[in-house]
Amino acid sequence: MRGVAAHDVAAIEAREEAGVVGVAHARSIGMFTLRGRKKKRKVVVYPLIVDRQLLVWDEVHERKWQRCNLKTACRLVGSRSLAVLLRGLQKGSLSDIRRFATAQET
Repeated sequence: MRGVAAHDVAAIEAREEAGVVGVAHARSIGMFTLRGRKKKRKVVVYPLIVDRQLLVWDEVHERKWQRCNLKTACRLVGSRSLAVLLRGLQKGSLSDIRRFATAQET
């Protein structure tokens, strides 16, 4: 989306694909490779502080949504490189995200 910051695009995508509404942190937590039918794409990941979950959203009938811990998420994701990124979060790199979340609450 031209003229829209990458983290804001991530928040828009989260609303469209998962029905979650919130504020995305401007600093990414990493990237992973998404393999499509014809080519690979690099996906940059931004933390999102979720304010609410919508009951109905754009892609509600196209997506599965499940709340789980990071260990379970690593098993469920379809991308090995995304699982690696999530395992990195398990190892304690959540401090910046927690600081961001705390700043958003004030």
